[in-house]
Amino acid sequence: MLFRSVVVRMSEWWSQLGSHSPLDAFIELAIREVPLPTRPLFEIALRERAASGELALLLDGLDETREHRFAASAKVDELLAAVHSGVDIVLTTRDSAYAAARTLQFRAVTLMPARNIEYTIRRIIATAAAHHAAELGDAKGWEDRRTSWVIDAIERDGRLKETPLIPVLLAVLAGDPNRETLPENRAQVLNAVIDGVLDRWEIAQRRHGKIELGALQATAAVEALRESFAQIGFLLLRTGESERRALASALSEWITSRWGLAPGFAEGTAQDVLHFWDESGVFVSTGHEPIVRPRISLLGETGAARYLIDLRPHRQRDLLAQMESEAIASEAITLAALLSPAVCQVVVNSAVSSRSFEKQIVASQRLLDGGKVAAATAESLAAGLSEFRSDGERAWHAA
Repeated sequence: MLFRSVVVRMSEWWSQLGSHSPLDAFIELAIREVPLPTRPLFEIALRERAASGELALLLDGLDETREHRFAASAKVDELLAAVHSGVDIVLTTRDSAYAAARTLQFRAVTLMPARNIEYTIRRIIATAAAHHAAELGDAKGWEDRRTSWVIDAIERDGRLKETPLIPVLLAVLAGDPNRETLPENRAQVLNAVIDGVLDRWEIAQRRHGKIELGALQATAAVEALRESFAQIGFLLLRTGESERRALASALSEWITSRWGLAPGFAEGTAQDVLHFWDESGVFVSTGHEPIVRPRISLLGETGAARYLIDLRPHRQRDLLAQMESEAIASEAITLAALLSPAVCQVVVNSAVSSRSFEKQIVASQRLLDGGKVAAATAESLAAGLSEFRSDGERAWHAA
């Protein structure tokens, strides 16, 4: 009758803890999609299994609790105390919240790349070949060439496999017959996925004879939708979520400032923007009082990265300097550095001038991931790291 394992997003669970105990919050989220007439029965059964140990709880995304990750880890301890010792709890996180997760003393398990990623890649491209068979001619030959295209890219740069989603997205991109090249790093992959979503919308609009987004038309509509991705990504960067009402208000103010629309027209356009990204599965709205979240954190961080790239140089330097001390912003800055040599130059210069070992290690990793800077800047970074080679604990990393 009832599942033996239950999955809850930690960002949603954390948001419930102000008014619920850890176990009550978990159960409320677990049964919220159950039809109302049977919900009490499911709640009773879940509580019984939590008390008897016949249950597994999966808390997904500690990193998505953002600046609350250490407090959220403490609440997991309270959840453990509220259930039978036989209940299994699995906690997932990206590296940004690993230190917080370690306070729980859970056994750490790292998700490895798929053992047979070639099979997954081939199946995705085979589906694309079947879909485009009429225009391809030799569909099987095209499928083989595109599969090799993706596999060769991954073999050239093993870092593309570190995030399991990236090879899948590469295969999706390779499945587009109009694409002639593949992105070279994870930031370019994510950026290309978003550009593909936006390009398909624009093409569909042109086929209907008019490009419209709320009260905006033609070029303004296209620019507004593209820029809105960056705006939303940056607005959600620190919190990971927002009430749809508050997000619509912020977007409305931005639209008024950017395109001079009257408040009423700007509000309608903001709603159309949010509807588009919700329908696209990028920034999704859930709940009776809708909360907007990125479906995948990396996509939200890509939006924030594009926001940083689009800033004027002076504002860009100031904001990057402010964000560098925020662990929560690290991936967005990295993605921006991989997409923009100008941003990469700023963050590497900052690391060099800081004389901080930690900042210089992060900067060097961004270069290894594919960031581009002037040769003199790279040499200055190498010289800065060389100063730490006599420091026993840091010597290996500096080398």
